[in-house]
Amino acid sequence: MKQIPFTKILLLLFAVFFSACSKDAPEAEEPYEGYGYIRGYFGTEYLNFEYPINIYAEFTGEIIPGIHENRDDWKGGQLHLLRGGKRSGTDRRLWDIQISGVKLDEMPVPYTVNSSSYFSSDHIVRGYLQIRDMATPIDVIISGPDDSYNYEGATRDDDVTIEVISKKDDIITGTFEGQLKTTSGLVMPVKGGEFRVKIERK
Repeated sequence: MKQIPFTKILLLLFAVFFSACSKDAPEAEEPYEGYGYIRGYFGTEYLNFEYPINIYAEFTGEIIPGIHENRDDWKGGQLHLLRGGKRSGTDRRLWDIQISGVKLDEMPVPYTVNSSSYFSSDHIVRGYLQIRDMATPIDVIISGPDDSYNYEGATRDDDVTIEVISKKDDIITGTFEGQLKTTSGLVMPVKGGEFRVKIERK
């Protein structure tokens, strides 16, 4: 009977031990720094927006995180995430992600929001992805027939898909892709989208 060399036995035991340890070790979590981010390819342009902006109080100095607001008429709540460029820059666009009809604490992860996403049997969860341009000329109505500045897409129209992959400690992490359109007829693909934003509950 052929004997296995002692060194080979040691190597085999080490390999088994290392494999078992690597499976049990928890994955290292990305530290939450700054204000998080929303980023991805908008056409061929890579947008990496990391600054929280209150779109309703344009550049007033008020800083807000992402927001989750409970509303009975939504049969759940709305998750609203906004991130733009730094105020010192010339790019006045921002990513706007909204997921409505979601009960955040009951949401399983990962959770995909698309045209057929039901959170429960009585209502649908809907997602919206937008590129807002705060430099839209004053004579152009946002979402009006001549608006070539602001792009949007909705999961209900199969324009976009949004996936929430983590919500630990109210840090919402996920991905998105699809295509966005202006009301004037321009279309732009969105790929490699990802977000990581700490929310505040309202």
